Amino acid sequence: MATSGTTPTEGDIDNSFGSVAVLFSPHRTRLVLSGEVDDSFGQELADAVSECATAGVPVEVDARTVAFIDSAGAAHLARLAQALPVRVIQPPDVMQFVMSVSGLDRSVEILDHCPDFPA
Repeated sequence: MATSGTTPTEGDIDNSFGSVAVLFSPHRTRLVLSGEVDDSFGQELADAVSECATAGVPVEVDARTVAFIDSAGAAHLARLAQALPVRVIQPPDVMQFVMSVSGLDRSVEILDHCPDFPA
């Protein structure tokens, strides 16, 4: 880890944990995933997916900083895609592989750019 007074580099950042955040706007919701998206924070992810579903508007999944996703993480996204239109923003290769193997790539739209999100 970087010491005080230095700027962390990519090698200093600990990606061993995942995080999730939900951003709301009147016409869409953004689910921001980063790090390792696995069963270790499954309840947090389940709660976030539930919030997105409750909002009832299309969902964008910002996957640009996902380091890993397991089948449990993909299953949460699949449940969301059954309820609402879902677009996945710039998923890394590891996530594209899991989406392909699970068939999730057939039920979501994959974006190669990041659309602006209303403030």
